[in-house]
Amino acid sequence: MIKLTVTNIGESMAIVLPNEILARMQIDQGDELYLVETEKGFTISNYPSEIEKEIETARKVMKQYHDALKELAR
Repeated sequence: MIKLTVTNIGESMAIVLPNEILARMQIDQGDELYLVETEKGFTISNYPSEIEKEIETARKVMKQYHDALKELAR
């Protein structure tokens, strides 16, 4: 676990990611990050935005076919 600090930048709030994390996540200035809410909290991810649409479609399908998927999981 890495502790991040929230700081003021102008009239906004921001978190600063250490250089080690930027390198490990292959993040550069101007890249987009995604804050994803999960059952266990929030996750910061740098997955491509094209995948976001695919994930949303998968969520809709899983919700629509919840009962069938639950039965298949047995």
